[in-house]
Amino acid sequence: MRLKSFDNYLIAIMGLFALISLYMLYGAKFNTQYSDNQLKVASIVEQIKTVKRKRDFYQSWVDVNPGDGLSQNDEIYTHGQSSAKIHFVNGPEISLFENSLLRIKTLNKENTLSLDKGNLTATLSKDSPKLDIVLNGKKYSFESERANIQIEQGATENKFLLLDGKAKLNINEASQEIKENQVLIQNKKTGDVKIKELPFILKTPSHNSVNYFGHDITIPFSWSYTSLSTPAKIIIAKNSTFKDIVHEETLRENHYSHYFNKAGIYYWKLVSSEELEGPIGTLTLIEERPLTLSLDKEIVYIGPKKSEKVVMSWPKDNAKKFLLKVAFPNEKTEEIELANNSYELAADQVGVYKISVKVQESNRPSALWSETASVEVVKAKAIIISSNTPELIEKVNYNLQSSSHLLSWNAPSSGVNYTIKLTKNNKTEIFQSENLSFPLSLKDIGEYEWIVTGETESGIVSNFITGKIIIKAPLNLTQSPSEGAVIELEKPDQLVSFKWDHVQNIKKYQFELASDPAFKNLIYEKDLNSNNISTALAKTGRYFWRVKIKKENSVEYSSPVSVEIKPTPPLARPEDLPSLKIKIKFLEDKTSLQNFNLLDLFFSKALAADPVAIAEWDLPANSRAKEYIIEIYQDQELTKLVTRIESSIPHIIWKNATLGIFYWRVSYVDFWGRKTEYSKASTLSTELTPEALKAEADKIAAAVPIELITPKHRENILDEAEAEYLFTWTNLPNTKSYQFIVARDLDFEAPLIHSKTNTNEIKIRCKDLDHKEGEYFWKVMTIAGNTSKRRMFHINCTPKKIEAPIVEVPVIKPLFENLKFKTEANVEEKKTHYIKLGLFPHELSYTNTSPHYSAKVSGNALNSVYALYHRPVEWKYFQAFSPGLWISRGKVFKTITFTDFELNLKAARNQTNFSWGPVVAMVKKTLYVESNLAITAEGFSSPLLGAFIQKEIGKISMNAEVKFGAILDYHVDLQYALKNRISVGAFVDGTSVSKDASKHSFSRMGLNLNYIFPFLDIEK
Repeated sequence: MRLKSFDNYLIAIMGLFALISLYMLYGAKFNTQYSDNQLKVASIVEQIKTVKRKRDFYQSWVDVNPGDGLSQNDEIYTHGQSSAKIHFVNGPEISLFENSLLRIKTLNKENTLSLDKGNLTATLSKDSPKLDIVLNGKKYSFESERANIQIEQGATENKFLLLDGKAKLNINEASQEIKENQVLIQNKKTGDVKIKELPFILKTPSHNSVNYFGHDITIPFSWSYTSLSTPAKIIIAKNSTFKDIVHEETLRENHYSHYFNKAGIYYWKLVSSEELEGPIGTLTLIEERPLTLSLDKEIVYIGPKKSEKVVMSWPKDNAKKFLLKVAFPNEKTEEIELANNSYELAADQVGVYKISVKVQESNRPSALWSETASVEVVKAKAIIISSNTPELIEKVNYNLQSSSHLLSWNAPSSGVNYTIKLTKNNKTEIFQSENLSFPLSLKDIGEYEWIVTGETESGIVSNFITGKIIIKAPLNLTQSPSEGAVIELEKPDQLVSFKWDHVQNIKKYQFELASDPAFKNLIYEKDLNSNNISTALAKTGRYFWRVKIKKENSVEYSSPVSVEIKPTPPLARPEDLPSLKIKIKFLEDKTSLQNFNLLDLFFSKALAADPVAIAEWDLPANSRAKEYIIEIYQDQELTKLVTRIESSIPHIIWKNATLGIFYWRVSYVDFWGRKTEYSKASTLSTELTPEALKAEADKIAAAVPIELITPKHRENILDEAEAEYLFTWTNLPNTKSYQFIVARDLDFEAPLIHSKTNTNEIKIRCKDLDHKEGEYFWKVMTIAGNTSKRRMFHINCTPKKIEAPIVEVPVIKPLFENLKFKTEANVEEKKTHYIKLGLFPHELSYTNTSPHYSAKVSGNALNSVYALYHRPVEWKYFQAFSPGLWISRGKVFKTITFTDFELNLKAARNQTNFSWGPVVAMVKKTLYVESNLAITAEGFSSPLLGAFIQKEIGKISMNAEVKFGAILDYHVDLQYALKNRISVGAFVDGTSVSKDASKHSFSRMGLNLNYIFPFLDIEK
């Protein structure tokens, strides 16, 4: 009981963990772009193509757009050919290059940026004179009142270029002053610093400039020299790493023009003859495309009161001014300059308006007009409405409470305001609606008249529709069964009687039965001459019934009565059964003759004429029992089931009965399908009649072994695909038929051929074994219990894809299983070796705490893979030993590599869908340790001892494991089997270790996708 409670707690914890993992992975996708409980520290002001953002504590990345807010610990990632400009609330402005990853940290109005990947430029001002940035785990601090800084990360060195102003850079616990047009270069391995003068100053195009073009464009490049002019090599590329070079040329002039015909982000720089590089400039080329013009209406009506207006809009397309061109129906044209991307046009002329729009910017002379949109203005015509509600409705108010009735009509679905007038006793209520229906709340008994008319915005008035609703009080009748009655039925479709008071001068009633109180779902209705009826109810549940009476031109109803139909209480457990002694008799089995089919005309079939042993007895009858279930066992503990008999009558027939003493019990099934507990078991002994005893003795005496003649043991037969072979064996006296059996397994549990023959020989061909080459076993048996030893033969015929009709020969079981000669065979148990391969993208965190130095690193391992080897073995106390080898490897943003290795041995104690046991591991984990400039890997290894538990629920597998030693290691996962050998799931694991006065913690949380390769079976 305690174990079951523990299972439930474990299931709840694993389910909660799965929900938390899914929320952490996908929750941010369903949140708003900016949450009120998060402090906004920056916002996206400009972007080119797709830029991604990840919130703190979430696993998923979402797209951002200009104007979206950023919060502390947000991560920004730019893909290839994309860039972003970020403006901080307290002043600084950051331009992020392509393929860059930036994390934002802001505290007390001081900004700390962690540039995990890529390059950027930063602009400082008087309002934001300080900027802290972390590169490869090392913090750099800039101080300046006006500076434009470019930061480039290389494979061996970091560069800090000052393009404008001057600044101080705190590095290596010292302050370095950088002047305008200087570059500070730091060796990433040694930490050495040197400052050099930039030989070039980039002029045009300006950094991060954007140019629009139609088909092609020529861009002029120019620069100046900080000292004497020298030859300069200009390099133009499609990426910031300058691997995809568009143009490269050495020039003596300080200018160059290049022809472009493709959109995208281009990067350019100058390199001196001494291989000293200048700053990186960026240029974005965008191909002009026409705007998409959207209209809220394409047809506008002019009426006697007013004209409608058309609202049009189009995307901003990074522009602030637009030119709208309108061609009026009178052939006049007007161009309107706009600062917004929307306009409201008053259409007051009958005819067609032609409208188009384009960008009106000085730097976009090639802007294209949008496709022309048309608005048709027509004179409003009369509208017609028709009613969906009957002109006369009679309703019964049973409880004197307000009831709702829906008026509905057919008319234009928009642009029309409808007026509903409801009149009773010369008092009128007026309602307004823009829908094609309106609910009326009616309570008082009486007669209501309603009128509906419509009017358009332009003043066109429709026709009117009208009708009448009569609210009546119900008839005061005594009805049986009464309200709330509970009726118990012994069986479905049992008749239930309904009765009500007789009404004077009324000869006809209408009975109604429904599943709802409004009688919309009628189950049964019937016209009657009497005041009672009986009907069958097939299902249990709540029903509603009433009586309807017609009087001349009116109809009156009785109050609806609800009754509950329930089954009678379940049957009680059967009483103790008597001990029985039953004589076995024999009957001829004619089933083979009865089951004749058309194939018997073409393929011969052995006729079953052997006798069948029968035992019969009677049970005490139970009128409420639909079925009797009898179970007969060999042992008193009821573990070895002999047969299970289901009978619809209390007379029980046991076919193929055998001799011996048995234990039997009975259970009832009522007409609602409910099964009782089984009765206590009683003894049931069987014995043969004198005639049967003598016949059986003759059979036992004749039960001599059958000798197999051909083929010999291990003989190769059927060398050709069309060949056939004759199997023969010794003929036994007084034997009418033999059973010929062929199988691929020693125990003949899955026979391939099971034929009955009246002779001591039979032919088989390759197609009888589906042309499958290999080893087969065969034997021969009789119904009296005679049997041969098994032999093996080998066939060489290759399989052919021939679909031939297959006739299944009925297999007749032996009469007396306890009189057969059984051949004991070794039981085969197959243990499977397998290799499991998988992907496991996850969030990875590393923390180092020590008195001298602390660090915390986290990131996404998106391309992680692992391999697991599993080999089960067996022991006395535990059902299986499972040695396993686990290797996983991956990268965090392609910069930080990690490797985990584990060799463990599990001893499993298996229960139903549940296993547990100890686990011993020699483990070697690669953890993360932060040095002065970079994150390096240091290995820890230790023998561990722990325990694991595993729970299976259908296709769901939950596993938890914890190990102790010099290292604390834990792992929890939840897996779901999809199909074949594929499974998916979520996991969390971690390791904690103390070394050199430092405590290192390593944790992961994410998803995994697995595939299993079984590759070896061992027979035992």
